[in-house]
Amino acid sequence: MWDRTVCLISYYLLTPWLPSKIVDTLLQIASNGSSQLTFFISENLYALVQKYPSYALSVRFKLVQAQLLPDLALRLTITHIHDEVNFLNGELAGLPSWILSQSTNIAPLITTMKNKLFELAKEQTTKESPTQLEMAKIMRAIIGLLGFFGIKATEEQYKVCFDVIRNSNTERTMELSLCFILICAEQVLRLPLRERNGLLKHVLESTVTEMPALIAVEFAANQILQVEEMVREKLKMGIMIPKLYLFEMQKLFKTLEVDIYAKFRQTQEE
Repeated sequence: MWDRTVCLISYYLLTPWLPSKIVDTLLQIASNGSSQLTFFISENLYALVQKYPSYALSVRFKLVQAQLLPDLALRLTITHIHDEVNFLNGELAGLPSWILSQSTNIAPLITTMKNKLFELAKEQTTKESPTQLEMAKIMRAIIGLLGFFGIKATEEQYKVCFDVIRNSNTERTMELSLCFILICAEQVLRLPLRERNGLLKHVLESTVTEMPALIAVEFAANQILQVEEMVREKLKMGIMIPKLYLFEMQKLFKTLEVDIYAKFRQTQEE
């Protein structure tokens, strides 16, 4: 198996094109090979794409179809394709087990993507008129990375997300803002009291979505599991939510001087 793989790669490194068949063959070998062989194939497929950059998108497409070599798929996204937001929004839907299964190996790539996403989010918040659709896509991708891979953002990066929340004003961005607040409740709860309450009131007093009222109802009924399911449904992600901080958010919802229900009734009447 090793000899065949080395010969194939060596041959196509010398040719002036990258036939689709060689990628299919190498992926077939990788699907049944050892971790050492898989790593060798990943590295050399990347070398082939380095030689033929125009094939980066088609190679990544094959990786996604085969659900193989997530490290290479992420690497190509970062270095050649540069569509991190769209790629993550697509691949983190549901439960991306093919990526999560190699979470240790791809940790540096995930960190690179995380930093890129926060840079894009910061660009939006510095605009005079942030694009709500772009903010929604970026926020969902950030939530997916933080939630699925259990990684932390820096203090400055969390501040960027809080700025995104303050600039949100559509149904989708408000719902994603609330999802972020619940999933990253630990960081929200650490904010100074005035800043934290102001952030929450901006979301909870919004009349563009009924989600805050529904969450408040579930919290009042101690239906924590229903809150989790609602967040997952809004995100379309099978993401885990830290329960300890959800309970803390439940307490906080009860203390805020915000009549969520009145705001919701007002929206319905209008």
